[in-house]
Amino acid sequence: MYADEILYAFMEKAKDDPFIGPIHISLYVSLLTFYKRENVKAPISVFRRDVMKQSKIGSRDTYYKCLNDLKMCGYIQYIPSFNPLLGSLVYFLIK
Repeated sequence: MYADEILYAFMEKAKDDPFIGPIHISLYVSLLTFYKRENVKAPISVFRRDVMKQSKIGSRDTYYKCLNDLKMCGYIQYIPSFNPLLGSLVYFLIK
């Protein structure tokens, strides 16, 4: 599925979701940017510092809260990596 189709489906679902706010949307769009850079290959491998910079999130607590919210609401699957050389894996669940 292409990044623009995923974004459209996400926005359609998120507009009625009371748990999703502007920071969640910024984080999701940032993750989609990395997805697009990897030529639409799933899962994507991301590093927290890169995603935080891209999404303009300044706090690790906010980053992890929003990431977990997206996971718990069924927008993404997140598999953390505790190895600093390997990025965490993200799958997009919206079709």
